[in-house]
Amino acid sequence: MAHAMGNVEERPANWLPIPGDEPEVSRRRAVVDENDLFSKGEMASYHKRQGEGFVKTAHDKLLPFSAVQGTVIGDMENLEKGARVGYDASMTRHGMRVTILKVY
Repeated sequence: MAHAMGNVEERPANWLPIPGDEPEVSRRRAVVDENDLFSKGEMASYHKRQGEGFVKTAHDKLLPFSAVQGTVIGDMENLEKGARVGYDASMTRHGMRVTILKVY
């Protein structure tokens, strides 16, 4: 069946893609530019199960981070101890915390 925007396959209503047979575009990882204006640091610790850890700043301060309370930009699979990150920290009622974390 031809479509105005290009060729579209005709599929049964209950069609699902085969796992691992997805288009190459969806397999690409998010690319995060390291030349941004975020402060740079590294993960001092990160517990994947809890989604929490600490970011070590350039001044050797440890700032807490929680994926539940903050925003993560980039591939969280690469988030582990020693990973290079960019961050934005804000004062919260619990003290200074990382609110946006960019994984490089």
